Amino acid sequence: MNDTPLRSIEEVQKLTQEYASYSQSKNGLGNVLGGVAGLAIVFANGVIGPGLLTAILTIGFTICWLVGKEVIRRKVYRSFGEARELWSPAARRWHRWAISFLILVVIVVWIIFIAFGGLAKPQGWLYLLFVASMPWIAWRYLRTTSEFVVGVFFLCACAVTSMGAHTGSSAGGGSACSR
Repeated sequence: MNDTPLRSIEEVQKLTQEYASYSQSKNGLGNVLGGVAGLAIVFANGVIGPGLLTAILTIGFTICWLVGKEVIRRKVYRSFGEARELWSPAARRWHRWAISFLILVVIVVWIIFIAFGGLAKPQGWLYLLFVASMPWIAWRYLRTTSEFVVGVFFLCACAVTSMGAHTGSSAGGGSACSR
């Protein structure tokens, strides 16, 4: 019996699984883009300080990262067509747990924010919009642990800067970057 065709099928299957893994769990260039966006956000918040420009830059860098990593995933990592990765049960459980925890945090933030009169200013609505969008964005676009951590940081930075503050704020007044 000749096992050459069987071996080639197994090789093709391995190659297909490796290729499909880039559809969700592998995105090295997307991680690099996230690092660049993160540095730009921290730099903008530390140097410019609170204000409209900081909010625009923070939100812009976050959107660039979210869109950019998906474009990289589609154009660079899936140049031979669409392939869906089958998540392991452990990865799927982790993702569901992380999203559930994030939903709980969002509910607590909403309750505290509203209880302390955060809706008195128009920026409060924008803040709550970013907070409320976190679980959906995380469910749809933040597939790995590193993407989740970076993405939640970026969305929190968007929420904070939309209120007119900046991520370098401290109790002593001033930026953490200026010390």
